[in-house]
Amino acid sequence: MIKFRRAKPTPGRQERNPGQPKKPVFSYNTNQTIRASSQSREDNDQSRPRPAKTSSKAGSFWENNWVRNFPSLVALAAVTVSVLYCLGLTTNPKVVVSANSPQAIVLRDKVDYEVGAQKILSQSLLSRTKFTVNAGGFEKAFRAEFPEVDQVSLTLPLVSRRPIVTLSIAQPQLILTANSQAYVLDKRGTVIMPAKELSSTVRATLPVVNDQSGLEVATGKTVLPTEDIQFITEVVAQLKAKQIGIESITLPKVAQQVDIKIAGQPYYVKFSVNSQAREAVGTFLATKKKLEETKVTPSQYIDVRIPGRAYYL
Repeated sequence: MIKFRRAKPTPGRQERNPGQPKKPVFSYNTNQTIRASSQSREDNDQSRPRPAKTSSKAGSFWENNWVRNFPSLVALAAVTVSVLYCLGLTTNPKVVVSANSPQAIVLRDKVDYEVGAQKILSQSLLSRTKFTVNAGGFEKAFRAEFPEVDQVSLTLPLVSRRPIVTLSIAQPQLILTANSQAYVLDKRGTVIMPAKELSSTVRATLPVVNDQSGLEVATGKTVLPTEDIQFITEVVAQLKAKQIGIESITLPKVAQQVDIKIAGQPYYVKFSVNSQAREAVGTFLATKKKLEETKVTPSQYIDVRIPGRAYYL
């Protein structure tokens, strides 16, 4: 039998594996051509306008956040509207009349004060908000409209839009007649209203003072010092406590003097408003008692203007 043997490879040469890819043969010209072609494609790609990329993720982000925050935005808008609403004011205030004592006299109906306050607030657009309303100006105008008001304050509520006007009424102390007209005076000596506007029941309880000194009297004007009002009212109270009737009270042309005509007697008593009311009344009562004991009746007056002394005529 003939046997065939495989020939051994020649030294220096390697047998190529049929499954192994053939290595490219390096060529300088080929390499340059490939680079030039690649560079040309890149330049063309860069010069060609590219379509704008739309970010579906960004749009989705804003849409999702808007939907998620929509209830919060609605709540914020509602709170803002509520705050702006509460900062506004109506021109229809609530009036509260405070009484200094259970016997305090209200000289007008509360409706009159409400109408007056509404009229003053309606005169200015600045009175429509809590930031621009002039509380001091309102109080000044209100007291000018109603001189009998002793104190007035404008309160701005925190939540409500309706302002609150709190006021206290000066109590009438006496009635002053001057130039054939009668006026009501308070403890400050201010004319708070014509006496005809006061109820007859209240008028009957007030002392009447006749002016002969020539006072210029007008509503809202202070015509007598507070000390004079206090002196007259205290003297009247002291005499009434001793069951001594008063026929008339007069302010003569003599300064600082008050003349009180005693009921049932031909004389009047001269008082000085610069003296102490209790002491002056005490001097008069002591003099009156002594004269009655001696059966002497003055025909014109008893003068107690000097403290501790008395003169009569």
